[in-house]
Amino acid sequence: MNKKITVERFKDLYEKFKTQDFLNSRCTGNEIPFYIFAYEPQLEYFVSDEIKMLEKRLLKEDGITILNINLYDLCIEILKERKLLELFIKKEPEFTKEKLMDNLKGALDTGTRIGPAIEKKVKESNKNILFITGTGLIYPYIRVHNLLNNLQSRVKDIPVVIFYPGIYTGQSLSLFGKIKAENYYRAFNLS
Repeated sequence: MNKKITVERFKDLYEKFKTQDFLNSRCTGNEIPFYIFAYEPQLEYFVSDEIKMLEKRLLKEDGITILNINLYDLCIEILKERKLLELFIKKEPEFTKEKLMDNLKGALDTGTRIGPAIEKKVKESNKNILFITGTGLIYPYIRVHNLLNNLQSRVKDIPVVIFYPGIYTGQSLSLFGKIKAENYYRAFNLS
């Protein structure tokens, strides 16, 4: 896939996202309104720019507002709020890789930390669509399929679009097209 195809895909996203059927989750057949836009990892910066342009266009031309949550930024925010970021930085030389990973996974658990933080931001924002970005930046301490499973009961009232650097078959996720994750089949494939 190249940049030209990606630009066309974003034009298609714009056309889809501006419809009332999408905004009101009428096109999901009573399923949760989760969508995954998978893309080639080497296009990360290009896709990031396209996301910003899509947000601006939806707002300017259609009055549609986007809550864009970058998972990496959210993790840093949570660690700072819990006064753990500085501690992890200070202790990092003493930790084995496994110990650091275990501590991060515990501090950033999708069920007790990440999911509730996203739910709170959605409730406070009153936006039309939730974009979740930065999914490649938070691997391996957060896995997208775990996050999606946790968000199913927390975010149901607005469409959720996950921008995912990898492959989504409609059945399973593969981060960067190399790292296999658990099956996840409740999201609609925007690829």
